[in-house]
Amino acid sequence: MCGHYLRVMMGHKNSPEIPTFDRIVKDWIVFVLFLEFGFYYSHRLLHNPRFFKSIHKKHHEWQTPIAITAMYCHPFEHVFVNLLPAFLGK
Repeated sequence: MCGHYLRVMMGHKNSPEIPTFDRIVKDWIVFVLFLEFGFYYSHRLLHNPRFFKSIHKKHHEWQTPIAITAMYCHPFEHVFVNLLPAFLGK
């Protein structure tokens, strides 16, 4: 629900019209770029010793490389590394 209001504040129209194929491709490319760059640099920032011990270390407690361990993290990390880049891309 918050995402809807954020999109309206950013100027997205709430219309029943289906977007063109070009618009869908452009939006998808922008979204993927924001998501990849945002995640990479914010994740890299959390490897800084200042943030690692208090925030990011929880993520590295798991040694088994399974998908669910990507979500095992500090709440701050989840919001600013996992969720924020996705919201910025939209």
